[in-house]
Amino acid sequence: MNKPVKKRTVDELVKVSEHLEYEIWMFTSLADCLAMGFVTGGSLANATLEAFIIHFRVLYDFFDSHSRKPNDVIADHYFDDPIAWRKSRPKSSRLLDKSRHRAGKEVAHLSYDRLDVKPDDKGWKFLKIKEDMLELIRAFFRAVPVDRLGLRCKRRRQQILEEGQVLNLPGGGQK
Repeated sequence: MNKPVKKRTVDELVKVSEHLEYEIWMFTSLADCLAMGFVTGGSLANATLEAFIIHFRVLYDFFDSHSRKPNDVIADHYFDDPIAWRKSRPKSSRLLDKSRHRAGKEVAHLSYDRLDVKPDDKGWKFLKIKEDMLELIRAFFRAVPVDRLGLRCKRRRQQILEEGQVLNLPGGGQK
């Protein structure tokens, strides 16, 4: 069962939306870097993949309010009727759910579960993960009241909704 959602001010939502935009920018940028093979082999490739997984996990948790902590930012905060938002948004794909579980067991925590991962199962379908996450992001951007977003987040919203793609240009989304 979901815990009650603390009502946030529009000012808080606008300010924190800039951090949301950063997470979206990093997640999509890193997926693109991995897909294009900008980094291959070694510790830098591992760090790029791990950064992608961490930003994925942040966004997954933003959309999935079940295991949140009191100060976590979640999509529900942006809606006057969070239950209606949850009912209207797309369900998380099996791949996203599985990837969230893997992120915890294989990246974020040193776990004995790592011993059970076969070499053939170590790969991450980062482009499909990106595509599935963008479905949730688009649904959020279509439904969210725009006055609750900061300027950079509004720009990212427009880019994702109107252009239908995410172009990750240098200098965008800086924290």
